[in-house]
Parts: sequence; C-alpha cells; structure tokens
Amino acid sequence: MDNFIFSFNAVFPLILIVALGTFLKKIQILDDNFINKCNKFCFLVAFPIQLFFNIYHIDFSQKTDWTLFIFIISSIVIMVTLLMCITPKIIKNKGSHGAFIQGAYRSNFLLIGLPLARNLFGETGVAVASVALPIVVPVYNFFAVLVLTLFVHDEVLKEKTKVSYLKLIIEILKNPLIIASVLGLVFSLLKVPIPVFLNRAMEDVGSIATPLALILLGGQFSFAALHGRLKLAFIATFLKLLFLPFIVMGIAVILGFRGVELSTILIIFASPSAISGYIMAKNMGNDSELAGQIIILTTLFSSISLFAWVFFMRLFGLI
Repeated sequence: MDNFIFSFNAVFPLILIVALGTFLKKIQILDDNFINKCNKFCFLVAFPIQLFFNIYHIDFSQKTDWTLFIFIISSIVIMVTLLMCITPKIIKNKGSHGAFIQGAYRSNFLLIGLPLARNLFGETGVAVASVALPIVVPVYNFFAVLVLTLFVHDEVLKEKTKVSYLKLIIEILKNPLIIASVLGLVFSLLKVPIPVFLNRAMEDVGSIATPLALILLGGQFSFAALHGRLKLAFIATFLKLLFLPFIVMGIAVILGFRGVELSTILIIFASPSAISGYIMAKNMGNDSELAGQIIILTTLFSSISLFAWVFFMRLFGLI
C-alpha cells in the first residue's frame, strides 16, 4: 500500500495540473494565442532561469559519477541508430519514418522529467536530473534534426533541409536551455555570488515554469487530432512508454544503477514524447500529423505507464 501511495503522490499531481489546463481551455479561459505566447515565455525565460539555478546550487566539489551520463548518452545513440535501421524495413510509408523515429525516442524530459524527479527524490532528484539535462537536450536535438532531415519527404523542402553539421551545432548552442546550463555550470564552479534580491526575483520567475508549462500542455491537448495514422501512433507509443524503457531499465538494473540515478534514467526514457517534435516535423517537411498523434497518445497513456513504472520499481526496492 505504501508503494501505491508513493507512486500516486509522485505522478498524479502532474496529471491533475495537465487536466486543469485542458479544463481551462474547454471553458475558454485559455485560448491558442495565450498558450502560444506563454509557451514562448517558458522556453525563452522561465525554464532557462529554473535550469540555471538548479545547476547553480549543485555542489560540484562532491564526486560525480559520470558512468550515469555515459550510459544515458550511449543508450540514446544506440536506440536512435536501431530505430533508423529498422523503421524503413517495417513501415512502408517513407513519409512517416522521421516522425515515427522521433516520437519513439525523444522524451519530454524537461516538462515531465524535472517535476517527477522532485516528487520522487526532492531536491536531490532535481539536482541529478538537472545535471543530466544539458547532456540530454543537445543529444536529443542533434538526433531530432538529423532524423527529420534524413527522412524528409517534402521534395520542396528537401534541398532546404540538407544536413549542415556546422549549422546544426550552432542551432544547438543557441538553445536557451543549453546557454542556461553552461552559465549555471560556470557560475557554480567559479562560485560566483548572486545578490540576494536578484536571486529571489529570478528564482520566483523560474518557479512558475513547471506548473505553467503543464497547464499549457493540457491546453494543447486535443482528442480531435486523433485520426488517420493511429496504428503507427500506437506502435510508437508502445515503444516510447513501455518497450524501449523496459530494455534500457533492464540493462541499467543489471549494471547496478539504483535510487535517484535509476529514477533519472526512467524519467529520461519513459516520459512522453516532446511537444516540440510536432513543430519540428511540420517545419522540416515530415509527417506532422503522425508526430502530433504520438505526442497526444504518449502524454495520455504516460499517466498510467509512469505510475506503473514507479510503483513496480518501488515495490522491488530499486528506487
């Protein structure tokens, strides 16, 4: 019973906030214009500030076990490589390859992962997840651009989206989350003092990032978008929430990861697909309809799958 309560308290507060967003959109307190502007605010301002302070407060004088981050990066690389090799062989529609691969591997780590880490392990969980974030985000972004470029099916956009690795690196480095991560790391390592008044003001702004983003996520949720390529969307959802996390988590357990480290691996690989995947697919000549369906289904079913993951891992004493 304790494991059930622990799992419930970790996952369902997030689901309630998302549901609130859906309700507010339904009664027209939220509209698309507000949601779009607030999404931009969260991405450019609130989340970078939150991430900066999460990393800034980490004590890097303590020994850091880099095996966790090596494992995470290796798992992502292997996962994407296998998906890129297998997907063209099992899915006949070439236009759906890029969106399918991206939806099956790319997680909404920032939006779902950080608050779940806090619910599971408090500030310790947030600290470990925050250190992983500047590693995971550029790797995710790199492969997202690479996959959507290689599998682009819009002939008009094909020439415009040819892989330019220099441009790709520049775009990744321009990401506000990467900039915030680097600055947080530099300020922490150099022990740069931040005035109390500035610290409080910025932390207050950063603190609204997660609840606001979850409300916005709920506001963007639409069952009306579920039509067309549902079979592929369900397959990608199964891979994203159950099959691939099961493989990665199984290997992680065998290698000896436990507690906060294992939970970090869980939230990286078992979180729903990243919302930004739809925007990228749409702007890079890929199947944006499939991308949107995968995001909706993984977000919907993650309320059950994440609860089950946390419950059974807690039951077997792994976290």
